[in-house]
Amino acid sequence: MKLKKILPLLMLPMLIASCGKSSDESQKDSVSKPDNTITSSKTESSTSTGQNSSSASTSASDTTTSDKFTMEAEYTDLTGKKGAGYSGGCSGKEMVQKDEGGKANASNGYWVGYLYVSNLSVDFVFNSTKAIDDVTLTLRLSAEIKDIVLTSDNYKVNVNGTDIDDYGTINLSGTSTSDSDNYVRPFSNHKLKKKISLVEGENTIRLITANSDGMGGTMYATAPMVDAVTLSDFKDTNLSYNKIEDNLSLFEE
Repeated sequence: MKLKKILPLLMLPMLIASCGKSSDESQKDSVSKPDNTITSSKTESSTSTGQNSSSASTSASDTTTSDKFTMEAEYTDLTGKKGAGYSGGCSGKEMVQKDEGGKANASNGYWVGYLYVSNLSVDFVFNSTKAIDDVTLTLRLSAEIKDIVLTSDNYKVNVNGTDIDDYGTINLSGTSTSDSDNYVRPFSNHKLKKKISLVEGENTIRLITANSDGMGGTMYATAPMVDAVTLSDFKDTNLSYNKIEDNLSLFEE
C-alpha cells in the first residue's frame, strides 16, 4: 500500500477526541506556528465580585470599569447545545476542552469546541450600565484539522439580534497537515473591522456556525474553536457577565 494511502489511516485515532477531556487527553500536543493575520493582544481586566446563589449552576459575576472587558467562552450557557467532532458528538458542558500545559495558548486555560454543526452558536450574554457606540470587538479563535477562512458569509457574528455585515476576513492558518503529529493551532486574537453598539441593560453577542461545509468525519460544518471575546475602546460604563463555573466541573479531580 502506498504511503499516501496509509497516512490518513494513521491520523484517524488522533482526530477522535473524547468529550470533556483535556487537550493532552483528547488529542496530540499542540505546536506554535506563525499566524499571518493581524492580531491584537488580549488584556484581562475583569474582577470577580462574588457568587450568584440563585443560579441552578455555580456562577460568579465579572465586572469591569476599564476600557477592556473579556468574556470566556467556557463560562457561557451551553445548556441544550449539541456539538459534533471528527467522530461523534458532545453536548452541553462536555463541549468545553482544557488546555493542559497551556500549549494551545487558551486565555483562561479552556475553550469551547465541537462547533461543527450548522446554526450552533456560542452566546455571550452581558450587561452594560449605559448605551454606547463604537465599541471594538475582538474574537479569540483557533482551528483544528485544517486551515479555515471565516467571513460574514460562513460564520456569523450577531450583536443583539443583528448580524455584522462584512466584519473582515479571519484566516486561521497553521493547523497541521496529514504528515504531522500535532493538530491544535494556538489561539490568536482577531479584531473585527466594524465597531459595534451596546444597549443599556442586557446585551448578547452570538458567534454562529453558518454553513454546511463539512471538515471530515462527523464535522458537518466549518467552524473555529472559541476561546473568548474582548470588548474595548469604551468609556464611562460598567460591563458585567455571569460566569457559569459549573461548566468546568468535568475537570474537577
